[in-house]
Amino acid sequence: MSLELSASISAFTVDLYKHILLDSDGMKNIVFSPFSIAAALSMTLTGAKHRTADEIANVLHVQGNTIHSLFSEFLANISTYAPDVALDVANRLYAEKSYDILNDFIIQVVVPVDFKNEAEAVRLFINAWVEEVTKSKISELLPFGEVDSDCVLILVNAIYFKGLWDKQFSPEATTVKEFHVSKEAARKAEFKVNLECGDLKAAAVEIPYKGGWTSMVILLPHEVDGLPHLEATLAAAKLSNIFTGLETADVELILPRFKVELSVNIKTVLQSMGVQDLFSHKADLSGMSGGKTLWSRLLSTRLL
Repeated sequence: MSLELSASISAFTVDLYKHILLDSDGMKNIVFSPFSIAAALSMTLTGAKHRTADEIANVLHVQGNTIHSLFSEFLANISTYAPDVALDVANRLYAEKSYDILNDFIIQVVVPVDFKNEAEAVRLFINAWVEEVTKSKISELLPFGEVDSDCVLILVNAIYFKGLWDKQFSPEATTVKEFHVSKEAARKAEFKVNLECGDLKAAAVEIPYKGGWTSMVILLPHEVDGLPHLEATLAAAKLSNIFTGLETADVELILPRFKVELSVNIKTVLQSMGVQDLFSHKADLSGMSGGKTLWSRLLSTRLL
């Protein structure tokens, strides 16, 4: 991954996390894919002009619209970067077919559909594509009534990841302990203990998946109620320092079994981050539509 793309994603990740956190009032578990959302926005940026383009570029922390080519290059080679895990990232723009979408965009990222006359069929069509990409993990991205004849453009992103730990947790070492979600509340959860996996006293641990090309990085506050402080002070530069400061050590890691699912109105979140015109009649996507008014009503994301 290029340094420009990496820096953009890191900054966007922290910003997006904090805005989703505000949107959830800090009371929900949060899971999202900043990479796939940024990739979807980069597609739109390619066809955006003037203030619409400026707003998207500012949120992505980039200059100009070259970032889409960086995403395209990375995605084209993603199977070579992570050969030992299942990783599929797919983004699509569904546009009302009566609009004059430039051929280059139809070939690359835009799917013409008939919102005006076949809105429900389009909804089912989009949901079927998402279900296929996510290996049936997400079957109803757009609920009934979400798509109607007034829709003009829908931006959808889907990501599927499945990997095995490089060093498996032993079923015999699984036990039940208290898992603290705050100083005031605790809940029972099933923990897995791996005596061979690593941990860092800096409260950051990188756990590799099979093959060693991909990994999960976990940040653990020193205090039981330290998560709000961690979230408040986290910044892109600090996140980068955590990654570059990781060192190999022999430790005992206790990791809870967990499942996290989140459905978020990413349009509202992006609007709060400064992407306003894209979701209004002020949108200038003339680089995509040849000058005719085109604007995005939805950007849908759901992860588990």
